[in-house]
Amino acid sequence: MDERVEVVHRLELSVRGPGMYPGGGDSQLFLSGDRALVMSRDSPMGIDATERMDRAKPVRTRPQTRLTLVDLAGTPRVIGSMTSETEFVDARQTGSVARIVVKSRPRIEFPVEPHGVQQEQKALERNRQLVQKAPLSAWLPKFEVRNGAETKAYTMPCGQV
Repeated sequence: MDERVEVVHRLELSVRGPGMYPGGGDSQLFLSGDRALVMSRDSPMGIDATERMDRAKPVRTRPQTRLTLVDLAGTPRVIGSMTSETEFVDARQTGSVARIVVKSRPRIEFPVEPHGVQQEQKALERNRQLVQKAPLSAWLPKFEVRNGAETKAYTMPCGQV
């Protein structure tokens, strides 16, 4: 029996990263009716590796999780997306409900100092002060939701973290 696969449409999504799931692969897909939810991880680098090596300070990047909702009725089209500065952990689908688990870290920049026991003690104390002074907004995950041309940014409420 000769089985042939025919590609009927290709939809380019901004899906990239070093491999999101065990065994490789950059994306995961859930299907429900005529809708697909594509979960992907982005690792925004900003500059290439050779340029990073020339810098005195290390470049810190934050992981991003992107959820893209695709309408598969007719010609596939993206109908919305959500991007967050979070790291994808796992996801499950029951019926048409998808539950996505992500983790986030506070947005607090800690200066890089030279090594040494005394320097490390000073850095530890300074970092404790930075954590205590950090505003609530530094601790709460942020999300950006796009529906067509409309984009809204919001911060997760404390009670939902």
